[in-house]
Order: sequence, then structure tokens, then C-alpha cells
Amino acid sequence: MTPCKDCPPGTKADADNEKCLYDETGCEEGKVPDKRKKCRKCRKGQIADPLGKTCVDQNKQNGKCPQGKILDPRQGSQDARTEKPVCIDDDDSKCEAPQKAATRPKKTQDGPDVKPQCGVDEKSDHRCDDTRTYDHKEAKGGKISHSCRSTKDTDDRKKEKYDKRVKEVKGDIDKKDKRDQKRRGRMGFCFTLLAAFEAWNMADIQKMSGDEFDGMINMWPDQPNLPDPDKDIADYMVRIYKEPVSYVIIPDIAQAGGGLGAAIRALIGVIKGALSGAKNLGPSAIKAIRTGNRPASAGAKNAAKQSSTVGRIVKDQRFLECLAATAGIAATAALPEVPQKNVPDMAIGITHISIDWNRVDDGSIKAVPEQYLDRTLTVALGLDTDETKYVRQWTTFPHEFRGLHWRLKYETCMATKDYSTGWSNRDEDFDNSVTDIEVWGGCCSFYDGQLCEPGSFMFSAQDREDGQLDGPHNDAISSMWCTFEPNCKGAPGV
Repeated sequence: MTPCKDCPPGTKADADNEKCLYDETGCEEGKVPDKRKKCRKCRKGQIADPLGKTCVDQNKQNGKCPQGKILDPRQGSQDARTEKPVCIDDDDSKCEAPQKAATRPKKTQDGPDVKPQCGVDEKSDHRCDDTRTYDHKEAKGGKISHSCRSTKDTDDRKKEKYDKRVKEVKGDIDKKDKRDQKRRGRMGFCFTLLAAFEAWNMADIQKMSGDEFDGMINMWPDQPNLPDPDKDIADYMVRIYKEPVSYVIIPDIAQAGGGLGAAIRALIGVIKGALSGAKNLGPSAIKAIRTGNRPASAGAKNAAKQSSTVGRIVKDQRFLECLAATAGIAATAALPEVPQKNVPDMAIGITHISIDWNRVDDGSIKAVPEQYLDRTLTVALGLDTDETKYVRQWTTFPHEFRGLHWRLKYETCMATKDYSTGWSNRDEDFDNSVTDIEVWGGCCSFYDGQLCEPGSFMFSAQDREDGQLDGPHNDAISSMWCTFEPNCKGAPGV
């Protein structure tokens, strides 16, 4: 006997308390009414729906769906154990028996008021063996047609896999782009660093075309053990010094200071000229070369490969040492012909260039504004009116390397007494001794005091030569302050 309390929702016990009957149809549990309103069992592979109104596929599951709803077959990967399943109305129960409901269109919102499309299902035993698909039904001409289509879960997995692959590919591309940019940046840095000190014949560099420049910066040497740059080399990490040799063979001070400034001006001019037609060059050709932001065209790369000058540069031992400089301790797998150094030292004649990763920025050098990086400002001082006896020349540089005694500090007070000795057998005292001055490329203000005190301001000179300072200005200069700004804008006391 079956007690009434054991009958499932939507059914009740018969008068004899022997079986459960559906409330809506009166049929015995497991049977549905046919066209003649007689109760019959469902065919093989089907069962009665929860209300006993029609037969449904046996694989149609309620799972943990509310009464009157079933697991959405379109969703896929759901069963009786699925927590918080995706459910839909059991549309078959809304069709007149023995018709069945078609699958709802994707964008149809679920709800009891949705009227399904119904049709006779002559292939109600249709099954999709692939668990990644579901039985999609369409009502055409009053009949139900079947096809197997990917479940939403399958499509989501495919999309997730595709998106992951796209992300990986994009990540690989981004990683390569960043690596290539770092390589270009290091190539540009090392080239401008060494070329400024004439590591190579400036006449040969002046003949290089824009394509050769761009191609060279993109031409990372093909040596498998050459490490990729792990960190950018900051200007303050670079120190310039000279070997302690006999004064007899050291060039004249004027030649040393003026020569280096001339080389910088020549290098800037070459790069600006070569890249004058380049797009997106920015305000500074020097910065464009050193940042690595300029990928080269195929034509530029080919031009660099064909260039004998580029070939000499990229094979230069000093250039390779600069490229190989890493922030870490020398690697065990260092390039045999290019020892990997923590503090590389590159020699150009008696001039040495060292890179020390442990050096910190002491803030002693003010950077030249980017819009002026492609310009140089030079000051020459003499003790008399004979211009052949200029014994001091200072020049601005498009970098903040340390150790350059000939650096004209930008918008910074410079006391002449601090620069009275140098790499020479000459030891003139410049404090209160200057008679002859020249200023090229900018504006300098001169002071009687050693700290550029506003009250000690004497005069300013912009792109001007004065072979004999007048009256109180003669033999009175103790400090100077220089800028690219017209009329020495910003100078103390001006």
C-alpha cells in the first residue's frame, strides 16, 4: 500500500490508497492521457513529466530545479547534483499531447508566459551521443526536427581556450616587443655613448643614412650568448675618466674640451640630419635613438646589413661590452669573446668609460630639457685677448655622465675657481682673471661672487664674443650660470 503522504507533489492517492494519481489528469503516476483521453504508458526512452500531462525524454532531468522546470539542455554539463543549475520551463507540458516543444531561441527570456512552438515529434528517440552537444529541436510544418548542436558550456570552453591562446600570443608578442625595444634602447645608448668620444671615425658616421641609423639600432648582434638588457643604464651610472699618464702626451686643454664638444655637436648634427625625414621623431633625435621606440623597416634593416660602417660598429669589442653590461653579477654563461662585467670599462685612447650599477644619482647634474637635447651650449674663457690662448671651454651634453671636467652644468652656478686645474701641465687661476669670453649656442650670466649671488650679477652674453671685457667686468668673473632660454631667463639677478 502507498500512503498518501508518500505521493510526490502534484499527485494524490487513489480511493483505495494503492497508487498515486496526477492532480491535473487523474492518470496513474507514470502515465499520460492520449488523444482519446485514455491513460497510457510512455514509450521506451520516455517518462511522464512532473504533471503527468505528456511524455518527455527520459534524459530530461529536473535536477535541483524548482517544480515545473527542468535542467536547460542547451547549457550542458549539468546533472542532478549540479548546485544552482540553469533551469528553464518544461515547455513540453505546454503543448497538446502528443506534440512536443521546440527549443527556445537563444535570446528568449525564460518565464511561464512564454508560448512554445509545438509540433509532432516523429523521432522522439533521437539522441546526441556526443556529450558536448544537445538535442536541438525546431518546429517546421507542424513537425519537430532534430539536430545536435554545441552546448553553451562547450562554446564557453572553446571561447575560453581561444581567449587564452589569444592572450598567450599577445603576451608573447608584447614580451618580444618589450625585449626588442630594450635591445634598441641599449644599442642607441651604447652607440651615442661611444660615438660621442669618437670611438669610430666621425667622417664615416657622417656618411651614414637615416636607414643605416635606424637599421643599426635594430640590429642586435647575432651572438646566442649575448644577454638581453636586464636594466636600462642610467646616465649617472656612467663615469668618464682618463689614464694617469705623463702630461707631455695629454692634448692641450683647449683641444680636449673643445674637441669633445665639437664631437658631440657633430654627432647630434649627423643623427638629426639622418633622421630629419623620420615620422614621430619627437623633439630630440638623440632621445629617439636612445629610447628604442623606433622599430626599423625591412629596407632600413637591409641598409644596415650592407653598411661596412655599421658592420665595424656592431663588432667593436667596446660596443659589445657595453651591450653585455648587466645589473647582476657576471653570468657563468658569459659570451666568451665578450666577458660579461658588472662594471665594464671601455677605453678610447686614454679616455675610459665605466658603467657602475651601484652608483647612485647624487643630483649634482641638472638634466638639459628634452627640447634642447639636440643643441649644445659652449663657453670659452681666456686670461688675455689672444684667442689662441683660451684655456677653458665648457660644453653642455645631452646626457648626465659623471666625470666630465668640461661639462657646462645647465642652469647651475659654476664657480670658476673650482675649474682652475685639470688634465694638463697648466694650472691657471680663473678666479678674477678672465679677460676674454665667448658664448655659443645659448646665454650665460656672469657674476663677481662665487655663488652667483643676485647682487653680484655683472652682465649676460648670448651667442657673443667679447675679446676684451670692459672696466669693472675685466678680471672680475668668479662664477657663471648658463641656459638655452633667451636672455638668460631664470638666471639669478637677471
